[in-house]
Amino acid sequence: MKPTQSTIQTLEELHVGDRFWYWTCPSLDSTHPRIIITSFAQDPAKKQLQNLISLVSAPPDKRTFQGFGDINSSGTLRLYSSIAPSNLLLSIYSWVQNNLLMYPGLAYFSNIMLNRVGPNGQITETVNIDELWRSVDRIPIKGSVAHAMHVLEQLVDTKKEALFWMTSSGPHERPFISLLPLEDDDSAERFEDLLSNALRRTKNTDLSMLGILQKIEPLGFVFIVQSKGMHWKDIIGSLINTYEPDYPIIGQLRGSQLMRMRKGVFLDRIPYINLEENTKNTVDLSAWGSSIHESINHVQEGLLLELIEMGLENQDADLLDLQTSVVPPKTEKAKSAAFFIASFYIMGHMAQLDGSVCKHELQKAKNLQQELQLSGTFKALSKSLFSLGKKNIVDYQDIIREFFQICRHDLLILRMFLYIQVQVAWVNNVLDPKAKIFLQEIASSFGLSREALEQIEKQIRN
Repeated sequence: MKPTQSTIQTLEELHVGDRFWYWTCPSLDSTHPRIIITSFAQDPAKKQLQNLISLVSAPPDKRTFQGFGDINSSGTLRLYSSIAPSNLLLSIYSWVQNNLLMYPGLAYFSNIMLNRVGPNGQITETVNIDELWRSVDRIPIKGSVAHAMHVLEQLVDTKKEALFWMTSSGPHERPFISLLPLEDDDSAERFEDLLSNALRRTKNTDLSMLGILQKIEPLGFVFIVQSKGMHWKDIIGSLINTYEPDYPIIGQLRGSQLMRMRKGVFLDRIPYINLEENTKNTVDLSAWGSSIHESINHVQEGLLLELIEMGLENQDADLLDLQTSVVPPKTEKAKSAAFFIASFYIMGHMAQLDGSVCKHELQKAKNLQQELQLSGTFKALSKSLFSLGKKNIVDYQDIIREFFQICRHDLLILRMFLYIQVQVAWVNNVLDPKAKIFLQEIASSFGLSREALEQIEKQIRN
């Protein structure tokens, strides 16, 4: 194999964190390879490198240099040398430009850096010519975030699957994600190499996840895992916040979902919705009163009467089944019923967290009735729901889960719900401690960060 082809093949197999040997002759004619690379792991004694060098006709008067290099977390090649000339990078750039059409893989060299090494092994200077490489479409090195974004783009319009590993605190304590298409790695051996490289550069692996990523319509991106996925939303949020300016494609993960499996059996599916951006503006309940009243009035009168009857006469009634079976899902009626039931039921449940219901909490419930301009029928139903919530007749988690399932795409309704609950728990200009823990649990199930919930508190306080 020719030296240039061998170098490209080596670059295709290298991962972030790998080391390599290099030989370079900056003054060679551009028809000859000005740099040759072999893998440190595959060529420990540099025998392959010497064989490739022997194939290059370098005149005796041309100065050559040898050394080692590595690949940083962004997928950039770094050369180390104490004697390499200043024009080395320019020479490599010129050679790549002249041969790129014949050897597209030379684009791996884009943004290559030179680290000058002092007598004690310390780096004394870093040289790069990034501005020149802008004209070359870079090929991302496997294991870099840039490579993961390239794979993510491929998954958008295909039914392919990719192995993933991601963490909110990876190499250099930055969010990190690694992706490798399954079709390129059926045995997962190459992914194991990627993973081992990433783990070597990661101090804390507790906040990490491993699994399969797939684009499934109409769900969008789905992360399939065998774990609990406790930190999934935090990891996705940190990835989006860190990399979206450079890689807009990662913004599509806002619509992603987590599918949890156990021994091949489906357990559940959790959507990721970042509501933090939707909690920045104060919610004016009085302004929303008429529109919410109109929405609630879409609920069939028969449904309301049935709910009241069940709430007052059958304390074992499953409001959850009624909510999802009587009203067709994904309709305005379903949203209205879900919001109405969840608001007053959770309000009642939260009121008894400290062992008793105080006048303040009852007054807040009455205030909400007035602000929503509820009729006598609606008032009776809201009282019934409040009472059922105090006794937790139906598991409050089921009520929240179904409410979110129906309204998860209506951020205004979700924001309104949280704002109302925080108002109820607001006593003497402070959020009740037990209620705060309870609300944090609900906010987390909505994909809302702790900081965003604190932002709602701040809005109410001001």
